Amino acid sequence: MAHQKGVTNNPNGRPSGSKNKKSKEWETLGEAIRDRHAKRFNDELDNLEGREFIKAYTNIINYFKPRLQSTSLDTKINYDEQKRMLRSIFPDKLEIEQYKEEYKKHKTEG
Repeated sequence: MAHQKGVTNNPNGRPSGSKNKKSKEWETLGEAIRDRHAKRFNDELDNLEGREFIKAYTNIINYFKPRLQSTSLDTKINYDEQKRMLRSIFPDKLEIEQYKEEYKKHKTEG
């Protein structure tokens, strides 16, 4: 029998929201770098110039500040969906036709 997502048969398992072992280890490493090695690290960074500095800085910062995932916006709407949206905005059919004409005009100008 398949398990449902998010459901466990182990009521004594790790509590929701608690950190796993790897996360705790990374957090400990980060604290060590921040607390014990921060001065040395900053001194080393101060000795770097230009691209070397940027490369070193961005390499280490990725471990502490994750990159944001890029996103895209899909602006394509199928005809039926567009028609339904227009009818909710412009209940009068004449208004829909006027909007369509303005849209076509704007699309050809842009």
